[in-house]
Amino acid sequence: MVGQRRRLSLLSMAGLVLAATFVACGDDKGDARTATVPGSTPAEDPATFRAFVELVDSRLQSGDDSLLTERMVTERVVCRAEDITPEVGNEYQCDQVGQTYDGFDWGAWGSHGIVLPVDKAVAMIDQLPLDVVNDASDRFGNSSLRVYAINDGEWKTTVLTAIIERPPEFAGTGPLRVALAAEWIYQDDRWLLERITTAWVLAEDFLEPSDEVRAAMFPDWEHF
Repeated sequence: MVGQRRRLSLLSMAGLVLAATFVACGDDKGDARTATVPGSTPAEDPATFRAFVELVDSRLQSGDDSLLTERMVTERVVCRAEDITPEVGNEYQCDQVGQTYDGFDWGAWGSHGIVLPVDKAVAMIDQLPLDVVNDASDRFGNSSLRVYAINDGEWKTTVLTAIIERPPEFAGTGPLRVALAAEWIYQDDRWLLERITTAWVLAEDFLEPSDEVRAAMFPDWEHF
């Protein structure tokens, strides 16, 4: 894990099967955390996080989200009896004891997190560019999915943003500015995506973070 980062609001999703796998730290279910990255990708310099972020931004603005979807750190979840509950806020998505799935941390800012199966995480990321409202803009810039800010200190985070079609369950009218905090770790010569926390309703918290938000999430926040 990176530093002593607070797990304020986590959701999780499940893992992709790609070419290479590494083992990271385990969880209380006794299963290893892994990540998958293309085996042909050259080693990256841990001192050049900013250069990697420039690549992420360039890829995103060209419609390519593979640096997110192909680098997820996942954990194997084995469902226990206490994980099977309809209560809001239960961390795991389990229907029966013994059920297994791979999970990726996905947070909702200001809400308790859960662990969802990976295909849903990938689907949500893939959907974002499709939901972008072309030619829309606001005080944060244009509507394209892009890197808006970077936290290049002990914690390595990119703040992504876009203007999308407003989901029907959200109050209000017109396009919606959203933001995501993508947290990265360096392992096995690669930058890997450890967690995403979304700010669908309170995007300004990530795009203009208060001192409190900076302390919790982005102590070294700067506009990218």
